[in-house]
Amino acid sequence: MTTYVPKNPETIDADNFTEVLNEFNEVFGKEYTFYFNYNYPGNVDVHCTSDTTADGYEIWYIADDGHNPSVCEDVYYYTPHASDLLDRLEYGIDDASVYCEIEQYEIAEELLERLRINYDNYLFELEDNK
Repeated sequence: MTTYVPKNPETIDADNFTEVLNEFNEVFGKEYTFYFNYNYPGNVDVHCTSDTTADGYEIWYIADDGHNPSVCEDVYYYTPHASDLLDRLEYGIDDASVYCEIEQYEIAEELLERLRINYDNYLFELEDNK
């Protein structure tokens, strides 16, 4: 059983992205940083952004290399969900800076959902150990 006692997600200010992200990083042992505007540092680890094809269609991609996304692995025809981005980050990436064009509140909601699941598991584990 972990020695870290997670916060009840209901007590976290869902409108305070920094608070949500800090709790997520603490609970899951991550060091994620998100940038939601173009004032991000030149080197980010993951890009989640949209682009326009030559014939005018909008596509999205989540790519480790924002300059050379792989059509087969990184491209989405529709706006990806926050869960798509977080699932991508969970594959062995514990420390990542992310430039993201998905709305900040959507990322916060997904982080909170994962914190809720973790908290429910924590409470279940406490109950089991009684």
